[in-house]
Amino acid sequence: MLFPSPSETRKKRKLIERSQRGTLGQEQLFRGLIEVDPFDSMALMGLGADCAMRGDREEARRYFWRALEAEPGDGQVYMHLGASYGDSDPDLASSLSYLAMRRILRSSRPVEPGTEKWMAGIRADFKQIFPEMDDDELDDLAIEMSVSVSDEPERVTTLLLPYRLVQEVLDRPAEGMSREWVDRILEVGASCVPLLTGVVRGWARNDEGEGGPFAAAALALLGEIGERAALPAVRECMDADDPAVRAAAVWAVERMLERPVDRTVCDFCCAPREEAKERDREAGMEQDRRISKMFLDFLKDSVKSSEVQHAMQMFFGRVPIADLAVTDQMAFFDWLFNDYTPRNFRRTIPHEYLARHGDQLSRRDRKALREWTGSYSSLFEVQSVEKGAGVQLKDLLMDRSFFVHDIASSNELARWDCLFTRVRAEGDIMIFTASGTRVPPDMSEAIHDWIATDRKASGLDWLPYLHANSHRIRQHCVAAYDEKRQNMRFVTAEGDDMVFSKAAYRVLNRDRVLEALEGEDLIGDRWDEDGTVRFTWFETPAMTEQGRRVLGSLLLEGERLVLECTSRQRLKQGVALIHRLAGGALEEKLTEFQSPQAAMRNMPPADSQPVPSEAERQLLFELKERHARAWLDTQVPALNLRTPREAARDPKDRASLIVLLKTIENGEERERMEGRAWFDVGKLKSVLGVDY
Repeated sequence: MLFPSPSETRKKRKLIERSQRGTLGQEQLFRGLIEVDPFDSMALMGLGADCAMRGDREEARRYFWRALEAEPGDGQVYMHLGASYGDSDPDLASSLSYLAMRRILRSSRPVEPGTEKWMAGIRADFKQIFPEMDDDELDDLAIEMSVSVSDEPERVTTLLLPYRLVQEVLDRPAEGMSREWVDRILEVGASCVPLLTGVVRGWARNDEGEGGPFAAAALALLGEIGERAALPAVRECMDADDPAVRAAAVWAVERMLERPVDRTVCDFCCAPREEAKERDREAGMEQDRRISKMFLDFLKDSVKSSEVQHAMQMFFGRVPIADLAVTDQMAFFDWLFNDYTPRNFRRTIPHEYLARHGDQLSRRDRKALREWTGSYSSLFEVQSVEKGAGVQLKDLLMDRSFFVHDIASSNELARWDCLFTRVRAEGDIMIFTASGTRVPPDMSEAIHDWIATDRKASGLDWLPYLHANSHRIRQHCVAAYDEKRQNMRFVTAEGDDMVFSKAAYRVLNRDRVLEALEGEDLIGDRWDEDGTVRFTWFETPAMTEQGRRVLGSLLLEGERLVLECTSRQRLKQGVALIHRLAGGALEEKLTEFQSPQAAMRNMPPADSQPVPSEAERQLLFELKERHARAWLDTQVPALNLRTPREAARDPKDRASLIVLLKTIENGEERERMEGRAWFDVGKLKSVLGVDY
């Protein structure tokens, strides 16, 4: 156990009291303590010291190694262990002494007189070589030598590797461990598990409650390694008072049980680093702007304006230059600087600039330019979103995945979004270089197939092809979307073309109209808001197992009654219903019709649409739930008129079902992001036995 139980604490106290009264010898005390708690590092070290005094060094070492496993942060154990190897293995003894120095110098606990005497001897030895050396410099030397000792035998390096790696957890700086150290610990995985457990144990038994950050890092590493033997110890920390330790333990347990988690081991080991990342990204963006200006000046001096105009027509096709949005201009210059080959260069602008002026650049700018030359555009699918950090992408063309660090995109993109855009490395991270072109999820497969066919016909490998044709691919994505939008057919549940239809009346007798509407079974409850009265027109008088389909809405405002429907046929039915209910109290009917395409063009910006109330969200959620249950057994045109249940059982239609589910999930995720009612598509995936 990590945390001593009350009964263990009582037993230990009684043993110590007996020792103080002289009824229990020192060796008996240590053995009694270990019997109560096999991981009592002080008792293990005490028994080791007793064995060493008797000359039984082999037995002493066994106790010292056990003490280190119990609590690898105790420098005195390293010191005693090193001394036990002094005669038989001086190489190992020397390397252990540096680990002892590091831990003793960094310990906040009081040290024993023998340890203080040993450290005094160490200081004296180094003073002879470096007279001006102080404790800070000695600490730096100890850190350096504890990590690597020159001419050390391979057997010693192999033996001490886990103990050296765990030092980085024990000394985790405020800004977080480096990812290199995290990766090295994970590489040797299982050999570090006992020591990482010991790190957490040392924190749990520290009465002053210090060391939460390194305990959280150790727990996260245990979770990532996934050794089930450590699960009981990790679970003990799930109710810890320290919030960082508690969060890391909960995450680690979920990770060890192979359940989905939305964070990574680096979030615990290397955090907090978001401010530093943001500063680095801002510096990178400033450098990008400076390099872009260099390229622009270089372009003006080296490329005629007529060629730039030709490049614009090449990139945009028949799009009038005067109609370009800012994002289109950014996309053009991104392509111009990265993929376009000016006539007199025979290579791209970054390559040419680097060849001509590379020796005049600073080392940092030269490195940045080389990264620019490695950029490329491709068709990407968003696999997951980490808010405030970036997005995990899958390159659908070259079948590889990576994380792109971009805070803005993490707040705008949703899972299964698809886009044609450019990425490049910036140091050890990947970034977007410009705004991309969105591709609806249900079009991604067709776009992918078109690109793959075009690439095969070109005879080029992927990267040369993408550099030579990124402008054509972008044009194809835009054209395919425009064609789909223009040819898209929207239909109602009855199969009629969807047309937003409206009939308006002048009200002659408001009381009679209200009385007629409130008394009709097909008209829902009255809803008053800011002087406006609203009603909903339903297909059936009451709720059915499939729900209650809405056919239209009625709005009574002052002396005006408006009926709105989503098809001409529904409007015709609704007009007949209104005439039957209150025809004599109304006059001057006016009708308007608008196609879905026109409605989308006239739609107000998303941020001007009101967010529904909690009651509205709950109602919409219930409607979505009912619709989803019915959808499972509905013949769907996108599935060749098969139901989702049938498609899930047929390998031929299963791929189409996955595309459809991704499209639905993407839309629901956007509803969630905008604070609207949304449905968890995971429920449908579970029922259908589909995962992707």
